[in-house]
Amino acid sequence: MTPGTEMKARQAKKLSFFKPVESEADYREAMAIIDDLLARPRLSQREDEYLAALSLLVEIYEREHFEIQNIHGVEMLRALMEIHDLKQKDLVSALGTRSIVSEVLAGKRDISKQAIINLARLFRVSPAVFFPAIELVAAEA
Repeated sequence: MTPGTEMKARQAKKLSFFKPVESEADYREAMAIIDDLLARPRLSQREDEYLAALSLLVEIYEREHFEIQNIHGVEMLRALMEIHDLKQKDLVSALGTRSIVSEVLAGKRDISKQAIINLARLFRVSPAVFFPAIELVAAEA
């Protein structure tokens, strides 16, 4: 096997990691894969979908094992801006334009999928933190 082929085989194996994150070892492995994907300049559609799904699995594990404030989406973006002492103008590179930044922070516009990826890279967090909070309701039998 050539070095290039071996690397592709390792990457393919990483993308096959699709199971519940149930232990600290699973969590570390999932975060390493997320970090690897976020470090890439572009993602294929398969990688992009995989990143979103794996991020949700990590979020479930974090919710169960870490004390995390229950904030998501724009609230999380505002909190991260405050923590990193950033202004709206500092988010233009991640969101596109000043007007988009203003609309997102005002709740007039959803954060796009590409913007979520950009923000995750900027803040080095799971993309799942920028998804709106979802209320899970058990179906009545």
